[in-house]
Amino acid sequence: MRAIWNSLGVALVVGIVTPVLAVLAAMAVRELRIPRLVMLLTLLPLFIPGVSMGLATAFLFERMGLEPSLLSVCIVNVLWALPFAFLVVLTVMSTFDTAQLEAAWMLAANRWHAFLDVEFPSIRRESSAPRRSR
Repeated sequence: MRAIWNSLGVALVVGIVTPVLAVLAAMAVRELRIPRLVMLLTLLPLFIPGVSMGLATAFLFERMGLEPSLLSVCIVNVLWALPFAFLVVLTVMSTFDTAQLEAAWMLAANRWHAFLDVEFPSIRRESSAPRRSR
């Protein structure tokens, strides 16, 4: 039973942290002047086999003095899930019309409020909308 609760706890942490990091990374691709570097760093775990990544992070954590724990398991799982979530969020964000953000900025909204009040609801609506066949 303890293993089940540990797995559910890790899944909950990964399910909360990964989408937030994916949205931040997708925003960084759009906002920063180094989109290729952000994409490279975010998508890198896709190109490393899971066993190799697990061993490499285990060795890294050992060198850093981080004992094996649920925290280290959560970190590795977030690193593994992040590229998948990033690709989904980036695809949905590419359909967003940035003129809406500019309108919010013209109405004195800062970046945070423009994102929360304009962009985020649009992204959520777009990601949950059923796909129409053509």
